[in-house]
Amino acid sequence: IHIYQSVPTLVKCILLCQMSRQSCELVVFDSSSQICKLHRMCDMIAENVTHPSTTVAASVTGSTICKSGTYIGCFEDQPIRDLASGGIGNTPQLCMDSCSQAGYMYSGNQFSHQCMCGNEYGRYGLRPDSECNMACAGNNTLKCGAGWRNSIYKT
Repeated sequence: IHIYQSVPTLVKCILLCQMSRQSCELVVFDSSSQICKLHRMCDMIAENVTHPSTTVAASVTGSTICKSGTYIGCFEDQPIRDLASGGIGNTPQLCMDSCSQAGYMYSGNQFSHQCMCGNEYGRYGLRPDSECNMACAGNNTLKCGAGWRNSIYKT
């Protein structure tokens, strides 16, 4: 799930979905709070997404195959963490395994050796992959985020 705040219209929310590098099958827009949520099919199935009457939903693109271990992208983090739970692992696979065993849908590697877990990501926005450029402490041939940058994976 990608969550964007201060989106003024459904049209802008749909445009965010269409411009997203990740697969986006459903837009949920709440005009009163100006929150736009972009869902992938695997998110909707896993989270049993429903559509309350206060939201507007629109199908945007085709189907997606979501599998564990899928790299989603590089995302900004801040002191109030995007992925709130700490996992164990200084490589993407070790972090994904730790987060998956703890019941989380997503893992994030940050600052070469940190592992974060959660069921939502993207609160602070997508960043270019080039900003997640630190080598993993557990395998220097892989990238594990950077300072305040999470490399996000589907567990």
